[in-house]
Amino acid sequence: MVKQLYQELGSLPEALFTASYSLMEGVLRFVHEQSHLGTEIRLGTFDDYEMLNYLPWPVDSIAQDCQQIARVGFELATALIEQQTLTEFQLQIPATVKWRSRG
Repeated sequence: MVKQLYQELGSLPEALFTASYSLMEGVLRFVHEQSHLGTEIRLGTFDDYEMLNYLPWPVDSIAQDCQQIARVGFELATALIEQQTLTEFQLQIPATVKWRSRG
C-alpha cells in the first residue's frame, strides 16, 4: 500500500502512522528498499517495541497498557454474557507517546 501511495503522490507523505507494528513492517520494508526516502518521512505506530530504538529511521510509538486493555475487555465480555446492562459505559486507558529523536 505504501508503494502504491508513493506512486500516486510521486513522493512519500510528510508523516505516516500505522495502527500496529506489523503494519509498520511493510512501511519499513518499502522505505528500506528506497533507502534515500528514510529521512523524508516521520513514522509512527501503535505498540512500543524495544527494537524501534535500533532502526536506522526513528519511529515514534504509542505504548498501550495491554494488560489493562485485556482485563477491561474480559470484564465487558463477561458482563455482556451475563446479560448485564452497560449504560453509558465510558473508559479511558492511558497510553504514552514515545518520541524518538531525529538526529
